[in-house]
Amino acid sequence: MQKARNNLNIKVKEEIKKRGYKVVIVPHHVVGDHLGTYNVIYNGRHFMAPSRMIQKRLGEHIEMPLNQIWISTKLKKRVDIVLFHELQELKYRRRGYSARKAHKLAREDEKKFKKAMYS
Repeated sequence: MQKARNNLNIKVKEEIKKRGYKVVIVPHHVVGDHLGTYNVIYNGRHFMAPSRMIQKRLGEHIEMPLNQIWISTKLKKRVDIVLFHELQELKYRRRGYSARKAHKLAREDEKKFKKAMYS
């Protein structure tokens, strides 16, 4: 089981590296209830996590460089799970799903990922 865990974790890290994303751990208040946020180019399209869109709509100005994924300090020990979730969400959004639906599908995938990682 440890080998399977390591393989999953390696795949996530490899994809982050391949895409040139920088992962940044930020104070929780920066990402708020979303726990993670992104501003990336994924397969040729620009995507921002809904939390970024909400901040923009509310007029808050938080500068987030392109191709970064920010994760709350509250989840510093679960970075692998957050990154897996964000990559899955991006995959679904690129396929044309709304941000809300992509998030729900990513949560379902995340549950399977957790089970594989921690069982």
